[in-house]
Amino acid sequence: TSASFVDFRTGQIQSGERAAFPGLPKAIRLVRGSGKDQQAACPATPTDSRFALNGELVTDRKTGLVWNRCSHGQSWNGSTCTGTASSLTHEQALQQVPSGGWRLPNVKELVSLADPWCGAATIDPSAFPGTTATRYWSASPVVDDPLQAWTVDFSNAYVSPIGRSGPSTAQARWVRTPS
Repeated sequence: TSASFVDFRTGQIQSGERAAFPGLPKAIRLVRGSGKDQQAACPATPTDSRFALNGELVTDRKTGLVWNRCSHGQSWNGSTCTGTASSLTHEQALQQVPSGGWRLPNVKELVSLADPWCGAATIDPSAFPGTTATRYWSASPVVDDPLQAWTVDFSNAYVSPIGRSGPSTAQARWVRTPS
């Protein structure tokens, strides 16, 4: 049988046969709950409780971070994100961060937006309309391989490393700490 699991050494979410990952520790973590379908864990209106929307900005009440609603390459038209998100290498993403305190989020900040139980797009579509269900760059390098950086895939909430320079590309979303 196939399953998804977290490698607690790296934070990477992996999927497949457990036997296919021989280096993975053999520990499990038990969870107590109602046993109901995990889809029920999604709030019916997540934006109402977690995110404060203010035009092209989103304040995450859980973390206090301020996010740009649109991905890099898209524009806010007053009601949604329009255009196509840019695919960038990691170095391009770092070079294109806008001024005004914006930055590329670290992997923990970026993955805080992902909710694997909320359907195909694992990011709140009310708060972040037009988000492509693909990988997004974090500013976090892979500690034992500085030629790679961590990404979060918003199609499945998986965290995985990819090469920081071409041909590997991903999309970017900016964040800042409130002043």
